[in-house]
Amino acid sequence: MGRHLIRGNLQYFWHRGFFYIRRWLKKNSAAFRRRLGTGRPYSSRRYPPPRRPKPPFRISKRLLFQAAFALVLALMGFLMANYPLETGELITKAVSSGARCVASGYRWVKTELYPSLVFSFQADVEISERILESGLPAVGPGRSEKLDLVAMTKKFVATVTSVNFDEVESILEAQFLGSDFEFPSYMTERAPDPAFLPEETKPQVEVVEDRDHGDEPLIAIYHTHSSEAYHGRDLHLAGEKFFPGDYCWGESTGVISVGDELARILADEYRIPVVHSRKIHDYPVFRDAYTNSRLTLENILREYPSVEIVIDLHRDGLTKPPEEAITTTVAGERLARVAIIVGKGRPGFTNPHWERNKAFAERLHQGMEKLYPGLSRGIIVKDWPYNQELHPQAVLVEIGDHYNTREEAIKSAHLVADVLAQLVQTR
Repeated sequence: MGRHLIRGNLQYFWHRGFFYIRRWLKKNSAAFRRRLGTGRPYSSRRYPPPRRPKPPFRISKRLLFQAAFALVLALMGFLMANYPLETGELITKAVSSGARCVASGYRWVKTELYPSLVFSFQADVEISERILESGLPAVGPGRSEKLDLVAMTKKFVATVTSVNFDEVESILEAQFLGSDFEFPSYMTERAPDPAFLPEETKPQVEVVEDRDHGDEPLIAIYHTHSSEAYHGRDLHLAGEKFFPGDYCWGESTGVISVGDELARILADEYRIPVVHSRKIHDYPVFRDAYTNSRLTLENILREYPSVEIVIDLHRDGLTKPPEEAITTTVAGERLARVAIIVGKGRPGFTNPHWERNKAFAERLHQGMEKLYPGLSRGIIVKDWPYNQELHPQAVLVEIGDHYNTREEAIKSAHLVADVLAQLVQTR
């Protein structure tokens, strides 16, 4: 028994001692190998150097530019050596075309872009005050009546966003503006409330009366773009500025003067009573033109329900039109051609009278063709009502173009008066 215990203890101590010796040898083996010269330090390890990725093959932009330039020079040298005259002419045309493009761009920026930006940023200093007065009635210390917050909110929203909760059309307009198509800003404006218009901006109507056809006017003439002017082709070719020359801002020397002549001929020569509004609608804010002219036409029709024909008199604005597109010759006289515009309307901005408007336009066009062939440029149907939904015989008439002179437009107004008088007499 005692012998077995002694053997067991010896085995235990042997195993423990061998374990500690083995652990110590493993821990200090690096030092032994270094002393014997057969190894390297335990703590140092060699790692292979990192491999750098092979850079991709690239050609610099500078090298490409130099190669292209050298190729162009070689090609030009070849052409000059074999075709000297043709190459010189080609180089001359290229240089002159580039110079003309640069000059045209500079002239466009100077004469069109810059004046239009300056004109667009001419803000009315009282606009914010007028908006607040329209949307939020002033609350003074002397006002004791109870405020209607709902009405004030509706008025404010209608003034700022042009959405009138009492008109379904204005709500549909706001929805359509976010769809796939957009409308011009000057056509999406709503008519302002006459109560908030200054006294001097209310429509001023000049009536020419005659007893032969009664006391009430039969034809109404007004001008949405009342500042449109006639500059003539010669001044355009001379490089005259487009904006100052083709618009007589705030003055009545353009289409309004042509409307004066048209009304005078109808009244003096044909004894037809005419109401002619000489009100400026497109100044100082051009985009408000159709808004203001709609209010003018509504007031005319309200005051003179006898009106049978409504003419919105304009002049066209074609870009470098050919001579035959804007002028014609009648009885040896060169005069401006006339275009008739009918507004068909579109969803949300419908014109319930557009078919009757078109029928009247066809009668007017046929009358021109019968009396003065070539005077009319035809009927153009567009997808905007142009205030023609207010009257079944309302049309937009464009007499001439900004390349025509005012004298040519006035001569055409005489012929248009002849046709209108025939339509009134045979109604």
